[in-house]
Amino acid sequence: MKKVVSIILFTALILFAATLFSCQDSQDKGAADGTTASVIGDGEQTESETVDELAPNLPDEDFGGYEFRVISRGDDWHTYPVHSRDIWVEGENGEIINDAVYKRNLLIEEKFNIKIKLTTLPELTGEGENGPILTVQRAHAAGEDSFDLVMGHEIYLGTSASAGYYNNWYDVPYVDLSKPWWNQEAITQLSIGQRAFLALSDLGMGSYDHAYCILFNKKHHADYNIDNLYDLVDSGKWTFDKLHSLYTDMYIDLDGNEKRTIDDFYGFIEGGSYLNWFFAGGNRITQKDNNNLPYYDLINERSTSTFFKASAMTLDLGCYRFDIWINEDIIPMFSSGKGLFLGTQVGSISQLRGMEVDFGIVPYPKFDETQEGYYNFIDGHASLMGVPKMVQEIDKVGAIIEALSYESYKSVRPAYYDVALKGKFSRDNESENMLDIVFNGTIYDFDYVFGSSIVTYIFFNNLKDGKENFVSDVEKNIVRAETNLEKVIETFQSITE
Repeated sequence: MKKVVSIILFTALILFAATLFSCQDSQDKGAADGTTASVIGDGEQTESETVDELAPNLPDEDFGGYEFRVISRGDDWHTYPVHSRDIWVEGENGEIINDAVYKRNLLIEEKFNIKIKLTTLPELTGEGENGPILTVQRAHAAGEDSFDLVMGHEIYLGTSASAGYYNNWYDVPYVDLSKPWWNQEAITQLSIGQRAFLALSDLGMGSYDHAYCILFNKKHHADYNIDNLYDLVDSGKWTFDKLHSLYTDMYIDLDGNEKRTIDDFYGFIEGGSYLNWFFAGGNRITQKDNNNLPYYDLINERSTSTFFKASAMTLDLGCYRFDIWINEDIIPMFSSGKGLFLGTQVGSISQLRGMEVDFGIVPYPKFDETQEGYYNFIDGHASLMGVPKMVQEIDKVGAIIEALSYESYKSVRPAYYDVALKGKFSRDNESENMLDIVFNGTIYDFDYVFGSSIVTYIFFNNLKDGKENFVSDVEKNIVRAETNLEKVIETFQSITE
């Protein structure tokens, strides 16, 4: 596949999507005021340092040169080190994100007297996109304590989590999942009861490259005399119907060959984000009950209406449809002015630095004006974090992970989000605010990560294939899906600590 995943380029971008962690606005302010990046835990403070009330309570110990072993995917699908750079870089090189990661690691290595070691395996191994995960599973089967942290493809990692390969994050010493450097949405939605085998902290910033947003060509926006999109978003009037009304039938056969191709002009370029329409419409595949247990809520009046609205939008004459988000023609088509709107992942924004015409960024629209917020989901190619069950030095590992996550929150997140993302790639102040909305609206779904895909992709497949069998296809398969979900829940609950 041609390194097409450069489409998710820009770890920087999303990374600071970590800001999207629910309820972080107020917490971020607290972290930004009067803190010092060099103070962690119980160490003594100098008079020039101020107290950070968010600082984790970590041991003031010498770990005797402990090697903190991380395994992750390599970057062979990418044009930049999206997976590896989250964890380790060789040294400072003048790039702000690289240097922030380097300084973070140096700080933690010196504090605890440890060495961070990163092992990467190819994205493709001949056995699926789960090289690191298979390696951890084999180490578990052999009773080997080989790695302290795995950063893996969220769906493949989800498939292996219910097999008992990972520790419950709630039981990892020193890790405080309530802190703002932990993604609260992921913890809530991907846990069962008080068991959370997968999580995501600011240490895994590259995952946020996979949030969805809509880009718009500012020249076309002006030429068509379209309403101020930022005002529509801020007023809550940015809806499915509004977006559709702006590009319906907007098509020009530029080359005159009477064929709809990427060489023509369209109002909306559908960049393979079909499933995101479901989540943008305020729906969930699975909801959680009062005991934090998942149950299907896939077919209801809202989800059905969402499907038919999304179907009309993506089948409109003014929409050009790509089957998958990694298609290499998507970004060139938009950057060459062949579309007014583009539905894509945030990570693609960095590929538009050479685009001559300015562009803006807005979130995916709401289903209607009564919807509370703007939502998007994190695509499955993103990473989640797990602590292998065979880890022996669990106290050390927990302290190191919490320290790295905290420092990522304090020093690396600002580098990615405030400087690299906002300052380098977005082209106006309003887009910066729109990215805040995008990142604060990202969601996770239990079935998407842990399910058997029995019903997970029915919405996606029907939209992509231009069919309208969403409801009937779900109804044919929901009993089988519910049976599988019950087994997943039982398996989670049976895993011993």
